Amino acid sequence: IPAEPLFRSVMIMRIRINIKLTVNKFPVDYRRAFLHLLKNALNDYESGIYYREFFPEGRPQRKEYAFAVGLPKGSVCRGEYYDLGSDEISVTFTTGNLSLFIVFNNAFRNLKGKEHFFMEGVLGMVLSVRPITQIPLRKNKVLVEFLSPLCIREHVDRKDRYFSVEETEFENQVRRVLSYQLVSKDGITESMLEEFRIFPFQMKKTVVKFYGKYIECSLGSAVLCGDPCLLEELYNNGIGSRCSSGFGVFHIIST
Repeated sequence: IPAEPLFRSVMIMRIRINIKLTVNKFPVDYRRAFLHLLKNALNDYESGIYYREFFPEGRPQRKEYAFAVGLPKGSVCRGEYYDLGSDEISVTFTTGNLSLFIVFNNAFRNLKGKEHFFMEGVLGMVLSVRPITQIPLRKNKVLVEFLSPLCIREHVDRKDRYFSVEETEFENQVRRVLSYQLVSKDGITESMLEEFRIFPFQMKKTVVKFYGKYIECSLGSAVLCGDPCLLEELYNNGIGSRCSSGFGVFHIIST
């Protein structure tokens, strides 16, 4: 049996990374903190050849991965830091690219047992790295819960505007972002993008800190409707803007 069809019959495109911190606190700007660890992982693996591939100089491009940082229960925001409920955090890393999955899985495993700086004096050690299985999507409607905020950005005249679920333009802006990102993606057609719908369900506006700036996002549950190929693309690589910086990852509740 060929390797690729066997792999796709039960998707293993997500990685769960458990990290132990030296203190029970973590920066509010924690997506930036994990990006620092991610870059360390690529830089340390295979002499850094993949770091230059994923972070080239020049204009940023959409990356085929996303991640969500999970804080332990009982965590409370205290200004610039969270007081955590325990000294461990978890990260869900997801990608629809098999080659990329292998690179990052190996790179994160290479960090196991080593302490690394996150930011602002916080140290962390990767305890475990394990794949998460997921059956491929076959339905055109799914109920999802966002593990990281849904970020929708419009960049006009060198200025960014962000749209949360409270905006009347929210759904149109989601489709606009997807059309811009995926119009040339293999297997994704214009009709798929036009027919996509998002129905917020217990979603609310949230404001998060990212690289020192506060941006408006959405968090909660939603129903996503569309072609299964498109929904699988969004599940694997995230939905919305800034996915590779810790936004737009969702968990499927039911189909």
